[in-house]
Amino acid sequence: MPQLSRMIRSLDVRAGSDGLDVTVDVTNEGSVAGRESVEVYVKAERENTPNAQLKGLAKVELQPGETKQVKIHLPLAAFALCNEEGTSIVEAGSYSVYVGASQPDARSVALMGQAPAKLTVTQSATQALDL
Repeated sequence: MPQLSRMIRSLDVRAGSDGLDVTVDVTNEGSVAGRESVEVYVKAERENTPNAQLKGLAKVELQPGETKQVKIHLPLAAFALCNEEGTSIVEAGSYSVYVGASQPDARSVALMGQAPAKLTVTQSATQALDL
């Protein structure tokens, strides 16, 4: 049975004052047309923070052999967590950003046969957000 085979390539991340722009090329290496989801997860790399959370999503339709560029904007709020007072804050420190077709956990990787790409970004100063 023919199937959609996807390959995410050319991951590019650009930081701006209002967040990150994540750009990837997605190629259908299979023999049938199909749709692919590109998911972006963010994980604050500190103690007592939640698992990676879905912060961006785009769907793309691809013909066999076709490559398309997908751009997902992550606003600064995508990196925020609520403190004990209920204020959304982007803490200074490192954040892992995962880009791929699934969650960045062992079960999803086993089911999809492909791990999402991982990169680390650093926030230099703590910033409270007015959401």
